[in-house]
Amino acid sequence: MKRGAVVGVLVAVVAVVLAGCRESAQPEREAAESAATRPVEGARGPWGTNYRAPSGEFIIQLPEAPKMRKEADGRTVYQLRTADYAYTINKLACPAEFAGDADPTALYDKLRLTIVAAVNGQAMSEYPVRAVGAPTIGREVVLTARTPSTDEPYEMVVRLFRDGDAVWLLQAIGPQTPKSRADRVGVLDTFTFLE
Repeated sequence: MKRGAVVGVLVAVVAVVLAGCRESAQPEREAAESAATRPVEGARGPWGTNYRAPSGEFIIQLPEAPKMRKEADGRTVYQLRTADYAYTINKLACPAEFAGDADPTALYDKLRLTIVAAVNGQAMSEYPVRAVGAPTIGREVVLTARTPSTDEPYEMVVRLFRDGDAVWLLQAIGPQTPKSRADRVGVLDTFTFLE
């Protein structure tokens, strides 16, 4: 996958223009919780080394440490590109109508529609998903799209978690193959909320 295309996809998704209507989710699929206890920072596992965010908010197992940056709009973005995959973790401000204790279903529906439109893709599956320590049940959306410059197909696994006044948007992008999806979902399954 070309880097410019990945960056374009990520920028488009993070724009988060909330609009759309509801569509019900597929049957529940929970993320594999490989350990009942919190992961140890720096420990190695099947997907890499446990990376702990400087903020202390989460740990995730990645092949390398991601680059972190704060955006002018208040977002915190963690991004890693390997030869085969791209991973992004975004922490966004949650729109007021979806913040706090409100049912996150409508927020997840609108974000799904926004992401699919932003990448001109197609949602292939959608499931409720859990993450260790998550304050709410999240949602996983798997979608396919094509890189605009090369028309190369790719798959994006997106996980959404509403956390009070914030929304966590995790993305794992790679080729449309079973091994690729297993690798990327394996990494996403290690995402653990610490606060």
